[in-house]
Amino acid sequence: MAGVETAPRWLSLPDLADALVGSLSHNDCVMLRMVTKELSQHESLSGFTVFRLSECVPNSIYSERWDVESTAACLSLERRRQLVKLTAASGSLENLQVAVRRVQCSLSGAPLAAAAAAGHIHICQWLRRHSGCLETTDE
Repeated sequence: MAGVETAPRWLSLPDLADALVGSLSHNDCVMLRMVTKELSQHESLSGFTVFRLSECVPNSIYSERWDVESTAACLSLERRRQLVKLTAASGSLENLQVAVRRVQCSLSGAPLAAAAAAGHIHICQWLRRHSGCLETTDE
């Protein structure tokens, strides 16, 4: 095809994956698997199959999974609270807003403590203003 550039033959996606896997976060490796079928089956990426909610997940992917009314409702109260806690620890305010909107339960101080432990002051401030998480608890 005229005008279409292709990657040099010496640079293959599996070779690139091998070079990058050690320097990428777990969730980045999960996303790398989503690039092509070849990468999804690549040996060095085989352990990266699910996102860790305590690490930043792209909002579009998080929202696709959790910003559906029935999804969080299927979880037990403990799991819904854990969802908010892990999302607070990730530092993504957009994702946390989705989680708080969908869990439909009162929150303990656990999300505030998780955000503070991870150093996400902006999340702590938002939780204090918007969800009544004023005290930490031993959860």
